[in-house]
Amino acid sequence: NSMGILKEIVNNFECKKVDAVAEGLGCAARRCLVRDKAWKKVKAYDARKVVCGECLETFHGVCCGAWKVEEWELTGDPDEDFFCFDCTSTSDDRVKRRLEDVAMLLKKEIEEMEEDLKLKQEDWQKYIVASKGGGLVQKSLEDAWKSVGADMSVWQQNFCGNDVLKLLDESAIEKYTTVLKPSTDLEKIKKFLVALGKIQRLCVARSLTDDEIDELNDYINRVFAALQMYAPDEGCTPKLHVLLEHVIPFCINFKTWAKTSEQSIEALHANVNYLHVRHRTIRNSVAKRNFVMCHILFRNLINDTS
Repeated sequence: NSMGILKEIVNNFECKKVDAVAEGLGCAARRCLVRDKAWKKVKAYDARKVVCGECLETFHGVCCGAWKVEEWELTGDPDEDFFCFDCTSTSDDRVKRRLEDVAMLLKKEIEEMEEDLKLKQEDWQKYIVASKGGGLVQKSLEDAWKSVGADMSVWQQNFCGNDVLKLLDESAIEKYTTVLKPSTDLEKIKKFLVALGKIQRLCVARSLTDDEIDELNDYINRVFAALQMYAPDEGCTPKLHVLLEHVIPFCINFKTWAKTSEQSIEALHANVNYLHVRHRTIRNSVAKRNFVMCHILFRNLINDTS
């Protein structure tokens, strides 16, 4: 490592293997560490220079003792003051001891970083296993979901609408959340899921009574409260915003919020696509659209009067 090489260079000076008075590198240090041929092996430092704030001579940063990470980072700041060993009356023995201390400190920091990296890698590996469905908790959850009638799609790895309806049942929530480790966060999640399930059951294609609208408003407020407790810093999606802010005013005005839905629009979309294919031999696009529109109107008339 770099600190070990610096210690080797200092020892070379003591053993007089390096000319301590040689010049030519623009460094005023009595023992310029850059002059030793071993300097080429140093990776953590370079030959950047600083000016001593006392004698105003130019030195390499490493020759002024800028060995710690925070000290070395400051060598790039022209407004930062550095002082050479001569101006601070630092003896060669003290330089050597300080080098030893910094080497031990850096070694400790590296060990801590390696340990932290190891923990992060373990956490990441656990996440990879869980995301691929290979964890023990994931397996237990899947078994619990199956026990309440919600079986995840093997191909898409998700649930259909009926599965979600079963999963948001209050008794089902109590059952499959027992797989997870008890915590305050888990209780907040359970409250959120229960309220969401109640909202889903009030999403019906009919008019709602005033009591049902009040009940819906109460559950929406519970969802909002649960989100504030569990995820206060998360962003709000457009659909969540509509649920929290616009559903109740809409229900008050129209006494429903599910008589119309995207299913009917999607069905109409599919029918239009079919009619475009059916009338594909008509080259004029305006005429083709007229035929499609007439067909839809006739179909609606038949459905309304039959």
